[in-house]
Amino acid sequence: MLAASPTPRDWMLSASLPVTLEPPQDGATPATAAAAPDDALVQRIAAVRGNEAATAALPRLEPDAGASWLPAPRSAVERGDETGIDVALAGFSAGTRFDDRHGQLLHA
Repeated sequence: MLAASPTPRDWMLSASLPVTLEPPQDGATPATAAAAPDDALVQRIAAVRGNEAATAALPRLEPDAGASWLPAPRSAVERGDETGIDVALAGFSAGTRFDDRHGQLLHA
């Protein structure tokens, strides 16, 4: 039902479920993340799944949340971007709170 929903958040939630009864339909695509550019939960799920646009969006959406910076170092390492690693670690360190959206994900 989540995968068939008209909302990007439901698509992303569907894609994040660890068990499916049907063949998986991965809703965590770049198009899904792009459909909800200001939804921090959608961007968080997409970033954890390796979506580069979502990885960049999280610090923009919540620059003060340390968790928003967590996918960025991995991405920077994969790209061989030493400056990106430093920027991500500095952003994480400057965070005044840590919200990984886990509670919101559980509630959803």
